[in-house]
Amino acid sequence: MKTKITIALALVTILLMSICVVSFISRDTEAPEITLPEADITYEAGTDQSILLQGVTAYDEEDGDLSDRVRIYDIAVLEDGVRAQVVYAVYDESYNLGKASCIINYVAVDKGKDVVLDATEETTEEVTEEVTEEATEATEEEIEEDTEEDTDEEAEEDSPSPVIRLTNSEVRIEEGGRFNSLSYVESATDDEDSREYLFRNIHIDGSYDVDTAGEYTLTYYCMDSDGNESNKVKLKLIVQSEEEETEELEER
Repeated sequence: MKTKITIALALVTILLMSICVVSFISRDTEAPEITLPEADITYEAGTDQSILLQGVTAYDEEDGDLSDRVRIYDIAVLEDGVRAQVVYAVYDESYNLGKASCIINYVAVDKGKDVVLDATEETTEEVTEEVTEEATEATEEEIEEDTEEDTDEEAEEDSPSPVIRLTNSEVRIEEGGRFNSLSYVESATDDEDSREYLFRNIHIDGSYDVDTAGEYTLTYYCMDSDGNESNKVKLKLIVQSEEEETEELEER
């Protein structure tokens, strides 16, 4: 009797192992393929990024056409300042990640030229107006920051829209260092959609150049399957030159 039970258990074990092996072998591990148009694209910093998605398609052997899921993963300005590398990403139903990149023409934000006035030509009234405007701008900025924090807290409590949070509000890297924009997303939550779905639909507005010292502001948000847009959170990226990093260490 014991022998029959042992044989039966062995057969069941072998059967389960066979099912597991077949499932593992047959599971989808191939990433979808992104096809980029052969077009000369020019992108101006701060403008709508949808122009970068025109003509971009994606196909997966298991899931078919995934063109509507393609997202811009990153935009990195090259050293010459007039070109940028755009990285595209797309997930299939098995969460296999496909990527593709291309080089485009890049136009930086025109900051304009500073107008220098002769001190002797400035009147007391003009100086007073400038000080008042600066104070007003500073106050409005503080109010806006407080409002954004309050909005984020309210969004978590009772909003049908998704909520996104970052691990940091400020990141410092050395000039020429590596920066992975998505690694600073702590969470993305929604009352219906999964974390994986929301991560596939994260948008990052703003541009940066890891090879040029300066401060860059990136704005993160995501969209759920109903088209609801999440709160917007900002990440300040500070790219430090070797001299600045040395001075900071000395000050500490």
